[in-house]
Amino acid sequence: MAVRVSAGARSGVGARPVGRFAAVMALTALIVFQIVSEMLTPGFMNNWGYVTFQTAGVLVAVAIIQIVGGRAGGLSWPSQLLLVGACYADHIGNDRYWYYAFPSYDKVTHFLGVAAIAACAHDCLPSVRRSRTRGRSASGRLRAALAVGVAVGVTWEFYELFGDLLVRSSRVQGWRDSSSDLLFDALGALAAVTALRLCRVAAPDSGRRGLTLPLRPALAGVLPASPALWSALGASAAALLLLEGAPLTAAPVVLAACLAGAGLWRMAVATRRGHPRPPLASLIGGEGVQATIGHPIQLSERLPAA
Repeated sequence: MAVRVSAGARSGVGARPVGRFAAVMALTALIVFQIVSEMLTPGFMNNWGYVTFQTAGVLVAVAIIQIVGGRAGGLSWPSQLLLVGACYADHIGNDRYWYYAFPSYDKVTHFLGVAAIAACAHDCLPSVRRSRTRGRSASGRLRAALAVGVAVGVTWEFYELFGDLLVRSSRVQGWRDSSSDLLFDALGALAAVTALRLCRVAAPDSGRRGLTLPLRPALAGVLPASPALWSALGASAAALLLLEGAPLTAAPVVLAACLAGAGLWRMAVATRRGHPRPPLASLIGGEGVQATIGHPIQLSERLPAA
């Protein structure tokens, strides 16, 4: 008797309802603890209302994604694990006042939060099916997920800046702090997509068993090769730091400006040669799975037919 194996079952994601809703149950337990603790000991945690509202928002979003996208597999286990880890890390930082006791603890939550966003973006973004091969589709999703993660990190820093300007939230600790936040945001997004690239869950619909790739070629498949992306992120980061009072000669500002300038120069060269990139590829930089560093990436064999 032939057995049809779904994409979700192949990747080990969404095969069981308990596994699919593991993050929902973990976040529900966290919210119950926060509410009960506040009822028993009012003021037990710093920023209780904000943290509880944030956790509830993540819970609702995850539940909707898992219910609506359940037939497609829902969120992968790395995405669920990163989401739960980021929410619990933020809770612990406020509950134990670690944000004040350990100033660098904020970098941990930046790293985990953006890594979770990038992983979830990979699961939620549709495959780029304009390419002829499934491998190209998976690579495009990874590049798009990286772009989403970094963009959310930059947007969050602007949110904190305008919050200070409008309601004096006192969340911005200076341009040096924002520079390190952006660095850990980018590292978190890069770590997430690299992990997805290296493990089976990176392409649950490709029909492949797994990816056994050396790190360097794998990174070549997820690093954004789009000049437009370089320009947008570099210009945004430079503008943010300048608005926060960074001098023009500060290393992060110079680096961000160079990134934006390099992207503009690459786009000008491509246009002059008559090979402009299409809008979608310009965003995700999807050249497929062949590495631009070293030899082409060799993927593992396809699953035998059921």
